[in-house]
Amino acid sequence: MKTYLGLVSTLAATIFLTACGSSSSSSNNAASDPNTQVPEVTEPDATDPEIIEPVVGEPCGDQLQLLFPLSYSATLANSITVRGSSDCDTIDGITINGITATSSDDYANWQAQIALQPGPNTIAASIQEGEESHSLILGAVESNELFNSPEEMALTSDGSTLFIVDSSRRHIVKMNMATGQRSIVSSTDYPNQNLYFGNLGGLALNEAEGLLYIGSKYVDHVDAGTKAWVLTVDIESGERSVLVDPFSADYTPLIGVPNELVFDATNKKLYASEQGEIYSIELDESATVGEQTLISSSSVPDSVNPLSTNGNLSLELDSINQRLLVLDDGNSSSAESQLLSVDLNPGNLGARTVISDATSNGASWDRPSSLVQVDSDYVYITDMRSSDLDDIDIIKIELSNGYRSIVHNGSIGAGKQLLSTSSMIFDSTNQQLLISNIKSNGLFSLSLSDYQQSMIAYNLNPEIAGLDNLDDLKRSALDIENQKLYYQVEDKDISVLDLKTLEHQAFSTVVSDEYAYSAIDSMNFDSVSNAIVVTGEFDENAHVRSYAIVDGSETIISDDTIGTGDDLNEIWDWVRLNDTTAIIADDTTSPTQYYELDMTTGNRVLIAVDYSGMPSNLEAEDIALSADKNTLYIVDDSSNAGLYALDLTSKTFTTITDSTLPIDGNDLRLNDPESLELSSDGLYAYVGENSAAYLIKVNLATGAREGFMGDVITTTNSWAERINGISVDTESQVLYTTDTSTDAIMMMDEVTNEWVMIAE
Repeated sequence: MKTYLGLVSTLAATIFLTACGSSSSSSNNAASDPNTQVPEVTEPDATDPEIIEPVVGEPCGDQLQLLFPLSYSATLANSITVRGSSDCDTIDGITINGITATSSDDYANWQAQIALQPGPNTIAASIQEGEESHSLILGAVESNELFNSPEEMALTSDGSTLFIVDSSRRHIVKMNMATGQRSIVSSTDYPNQNLYFGNLGGLALNEAEGLLYIGSKYVDHVDAGTKAWVLTVDIESGERSVLVDPFSADYTPLIGVPNELVFDATNKKLYASEQGEIYSIELDESATVGEQTLISSSSVPDSVNPLSTNGNLSLELDSINQRLLVLDDGNSSSAESQLLSVDLNPGNLGARTVISDATSNGASWDRPSSLVQVDSDYVYITDMRSSDLDDIDIIKIELSNGYRSIVHNGSIGAGKQLLSTSSMIFDSTNQQLLISNIKSNGLFSLSLSDYQQSMIAYNLNPEIAGLDNLDDLKRSALDIENQKLYYQVEDKDISVLDLKTLEHQAFSTVVSDEYAYSAIDSMNFDSVSNAIVVTGEFDENAHVRSYAIVDGSETIISDDTIGTGDDLNEIWDWVRLNDTTAIIADDTTSPTQYYELDMTTGNRVLIAVDYSGMPSNLEAEDIALSADKNTLYIVDDSSNAGLYALDLTSKTFTTITDSTLPIDGNDLRLNDPESLELSSDGLYAYVGENSAAYLIKVNLATGAREGFMGDVITTTNSWAERINGISVDTESQVLYTTDTSTDAIMMMDEVTNEWVMIAE
């Protein structure tokens, strides 16, 4: 299968050179990977997606810096504004991918908007100095619809088009298998806003009629509880219509959100599985379209070889033999897991026969799922090992005798270990399995000829980005001088991402798992001590700790045993006030108390503030200090949700904006603000709001709000779902966000408001 996604790992050492030299030579070094053709480049081609290597040479090119985007990143957009700087005073002109860059200061700062093709795009600069012209590769950017939680899939019979359900973003993506180009077919508010859908499950393709069938718990913002809608989706227009309405009076709704949907063209039915039961859904217009019938369960049509109660059922239609193949995970019990045949013939409808179970010969299974039939003799399943719930075995099962054999895992078959698979389907055209994976937000293939595993679709090429396991991202801190972003992972750990090389590594573990949840409530880079300062609470002890940048060594600055002053409960945040003193916000009482903290002794002195006119229970979720050190800004995520300012001279509060409707009339209400940072110019505050699905920018003078990093089609479940960390590079005028829902690190340009993904 041909895809655009075959970037080679050798490119990592080249595209990350945000400041590399150039020469007037027109030839390039050959790529070290013999399987990759690197074109000769004299003038950058804006339409060429191939990544080319830089040429080494002249000193002025060394001073051309890329500010936005990062040297390797991904975007939803089909164009991007490339922005950079230079200390070279002899530059007469710059073009980026053939587009003339604009500048108002003799190219000390410059920018150019370039078109992007689907897939990888080189960012190539041509620098004019007098009669000399020099070429320089600044980086590369992937352009495509980004995956968040790819799960259920459906493939056209010719293998040309793949449909993928992205459950978190509540939409269906279409992917061209030859080019890798992705686009949204249907989403919550697109193309028809009257049929919002969410909590998606099950996908089936009716190719002849150009329809997809999908299960949804929410339609038109209505929760049907344990019942569910089944919708039809036009694969060309994306228009949705209701097939099964749980509130219809025409029949009694039976099914909840289906685990799987299977289309039966011969019998004009859908088959749906959910919680240990299998239903048929009528599609024949001569009957009652949408009518549901329970055809098999633990007691229907009888109790012989019963389906497990509340078990997850994976379905495959064996139309030749008029049966369903059913993988029953036994409600996550390996002892009760079984592969069965369910009869579809009218005279014996729903009758079950065991094909493979705990007593069968061959490989054992722990948590089987994702059943796929490839021919009349074999099926394949995924099995999540109980010893390591991330590791996946691909198991082949003989239908004649139920014998099981492992064909791929970390030590069997070619390619990397598969992790946390979501769904698996068969690509008969290319004789391969297609596997979706939420953990990596990507799609994999597994060749049935040699069981070679390959990644076929991703947001960021893992061989270049080198990032994985960014689970539960929360707070972040930026070392501007060294261009390193520190970020919190899984509550207790701190990792670091080098923004120049894109290498990432573990930095420090703050506490053990026992106290992980509240151990890190805030994280800041401290230029005075050249350390990461962390606040939080564990073992009923509030703390301020620092971790030296040079070696990660820990220093306890203040806790109940170090320093004088009030015993503290949980320190929400810390900001540096001057060379010797910081301000901390403590959640010991309501409202939040503020202390001056001596960074040498750990002594804490209460700041007596005036709460007149403010809510009596005002709480500080996150704080930020103005550049002049006169004003402390606070976001409250409680019943007083809003942004507030504390004048450190008068010790009085003012409300900048709160949970009421913003004065500019938009819908960006503050309900649960989680994070706060000030803009480079100090005129705005960036707020990560858990319920708005935006990064909210607040005008500090007027309270007016703007939303950024939303979706290009729908404003629901965007790439700014739950921003817990915001870090601003005041020198480059860019910011970085960490999101605990999308598990992604984003970069946004303050100048253009464009954003890219840099890690996930």
